[in-house]
Amino acid sequence: MPACVQAARASGDIVYCARYYAAPGSKATSHFHLYRIDPTGRGRKQLTFGDHDDALLGWSPDGKSILYSSDDLRLSVLNADTGKTRVILTRVNSASLDLWQVFWWPDSKAVIVLTGSENVVGSVISTANGDVLSTMKDVNWLSTSPDGERAYINNGAGGAVASLADDYHVNIIRSLPVQVKAADWVGDQAIVGVAEGEGDAEDDLVGFNENGTKLWVRTVAPHHWSSVDLGTPFRNVTGIPGDRRNVVLGEDISNSTIRPDYNFWRANVDTGNATLWLSEKQFIRFKPPTPSPSLKGRESRPPAVEEGAYLTSPAKALVNYGKPVGGHQRQVYVCGLQVGKDALDAHPKTIVTGMVFVDWADWR
Repeated sequence: MPACVQAARASGDIVYCARYYAAPGSKATSHFHLYRIDPTGRGRKQLTFGDHDDALLGWSPDGKSILYSSDDLRLSVLNADTGKTRVILTRVNSASLDLWQVFWWPDSKAVIVLTGSENVVGSVISTANGDVLSTMKDVNWLSTSPDGERAYINNGAGGAVASLADDYHVNIIRSLPVQVKAADWVGDQAIVGVAEGEGDAEDDLVGFNENGTKLWVRTVAPHHWSSVDLGTPFRNVTGIPGDRRNVVLGEDISNSTIRPDYNFWRANVDTGNATLWLSEKQFIRFKPPTPSPSLKGRESRPPAVEEGAYLTSPAKALVNYGKPVGGHQRQVYVCGLQVGKDALDAHPKTIVTGMVFVDWADWR
């Protein structure tokens, strides 16, 4: 087994995509590659190499494979046990692979690939051989229920609920009765989304059941100060594992090249009250529930051990890189990686620091 590979540990391993800058004055060119690290920040190992940039797309649901794309026009699956990479999609003689979004199918044997920023076309592709198993249209975003049986689909016109069939087809059950900009699952039986409110500084949280029927509407009432006009829409909703009473709202605050992407708010689904939780962060990624060790193998679907830990990143920062040359100082963006111990931890611990830019991370 190569030294850079270790067996997957479904309860802990982090994979992240980062550029580690070459030393000033070096002739080497740094690239974005994939790395694996322990949640404490120990045991970092590089997973991908080469003169190209890789983009992380995430762990498979079973924690055995890592999906990523590269600017050499390839979509690949990396085996976490062996370190071997299998290319499942490539685009020859094209300026771009043209990936819009990519999502794992819940059984870890296929991926849903959305291509094209306009007139999006979706394909379900086998990770074994790259065969197209089914196709779909008008899908801009997809979020699967924790049990893997259903999906919320954003089609650009309001969204829908769909079932995920064993034959790898996505079958629409119902279009949502109101337009929502974003939604995620809160448990297996509820979907929470964001809809435009009546006032300039208001958005609404809207709850649906697993069949897409509207259940309630709560006007989001932010508490605490925010650095931007609250009329700016919340761009996404993220469910918190094990928490059916609160969700995370991502507030887009990107107003210049050096500002981060989001403020993250915790919103109560019963009251609509929202509290600023994490400010000036790039992304949020919660640690998924893991099967109970005491019952694993005894049931087809053992109860989950809920864990609220999360990955996030600090604001991008410009730092000096090397000595001034000709009166000019070169600067580069740096951005580390942080781990929060639970969904109430507003002061995450930094585990990746230095002359590095972490672009994305996932936790299995």
